[in-house]
Amino acid sequence: ILVAAAAHPQRSIARPVGHAVIMLVNDVSDSMIATDVKPTRLAAAQRADAEFVKGVPGIDQVGLIQFASPVQVLQPPSADHALTLAAIDRFHTGGGTAIGTALETALRLIEAQPKVRGKRPPGAIVLVSDGANNVGVGPLAVAPQARSQNTPIYTVALGTPHGVQPITRGSQTVTVPAPPDPQELAAIARLSGGRAFTAADTGRLSSVYSHLANRLTRTEAKQDLTATFAGAGLAVLLLGSGLALFWFHRLA
Repeated sequence: ILVAAAAHPQRSIARPVGHAVIMLVNDVSDSMIATDVKPTRLAAAQRADAEFVKGVPGIDQVGLIQFASPVQVLQPPSADHALTLAAIDRFHTGGGTAIGTALETALRLIEAQPKVRGKRPPGAIVLVSDGANNVGVGPLAVAPQARSQNTPIYTVALGTPHGVQPITRGSQTVTVPAPPDPQELAAIARLSGGRAFTAADTGRLSSVYSHLANRLTRTEAKQDLTATFAGAGLAVLLLGSGLALFWFHRLA
């Protein structure tokens, strides 16, 4: 045991990150009203957003952006999570899919946060979308910038290949295919140093958000076990000495 202690054994433990800055970036383009994820893609995203915010510690700052063709900051990063929860209820659909512009906005908000003990708090972006970028700056050009800022982007492709959305043509409402596009979202995650997920139903989306809440608010740290091993070794030596005195009336 003492030889093991001399090797300075360690183990990995999960510790709270503390003061992390997390931006939720949500697609509210017209295709988000598709009902393949019940009750709609947008409503499922709202519910998962709320669960995520409730699942992160109060020391973490959480902000919220919605994007279609315009990009709107519904809530800058704040440790008052009640503000972010209230902002989730203000989602409204319409327009194209400006993923790249939304990511640029999120990065600026994270970069603008004040330093804590001389260091910028760790940041991350959770991007939920069902389509490919079709307006504004290209997201594949923004993703490397996120990596350079040590801000990984975790993407969630929401929807099923059979999803459809209703659109109005003149006096008629028709449905058109609205399958998700996970390829571009996966590329964004890879280039930024994040991870890509897919969610075809509400249960899967909730599971993804729960996983992200745990991943983004905790970090792996090394705990030195040298003192524990040394103490155990000395305890065994003392026990051995005591037994030697009891049985043989000598220490060795």
